[in-house]
Amino acid sequence: MSKAESGMPALERLISRYEHLRVQPILESSRETLSWSQALQRAGCKELLVEMDKAVAIAKTRLQIAKIPIIGVVGQLNAGKSSVVAMFLSEAGRRRVPRGYESKYGTHRFVYWFPERCRQDPHQQQLIQKILYRCSQTVARNVKRRH
Repeated sequence: MSKAESGMPALERLISRYEHLRVQPILESSRETLSWSQALQRAGCKELLVEMDKAVAIAKTRLQIAKIPIIGVVGQLNAGKSSVVAMFLSEAGRRRVPRGYESKYGTHRFVYWFPERCRQDPHQQQLIQKILYRCSQTVARNVKRRH
C-alpha cells in the first residue's frame, strides 16, 4: 500500500488498486507485453472486464454521492417548507425552489432539489434518481398500510 493509499477509505483504496492493476503489464513474451485488461480481452473475457469497469464506475459515483447531504423537509400544506429550504440556498438556488403562497398555488407533491453539478454527471443523476424512486416507493407503501 502506498502512502497516498494509506489515508484513503477502504473502497477508495480498492478502486485505486483496481485502476492501477488494470493498466499494469502482467504478461510478457518475446513479441509483446500485455496489461491485465488486454490479457483478459485476449482470453475472451471482455464481458467480465466491462462488468468490472461498470461496477467500479458505480462505486466511484456512490462515493461522490455519499459526500452530498440528503435532507428531507416534511410538514403540513403551505407550512413554509420551501421557504425554509430557500433560506439556505444561493440566489440562483432560490429561484429553482417551487413555492406556493395560497392553497391553490402550494407545492402539493414531492419536490426534489439537488445541486446542478449532480445533474451534469449522468452517473450521479441516475443513482440519485434510483435513490429517490426507492424512497418514494417506500413512502407510498407505508401510506397505503396506514389507510
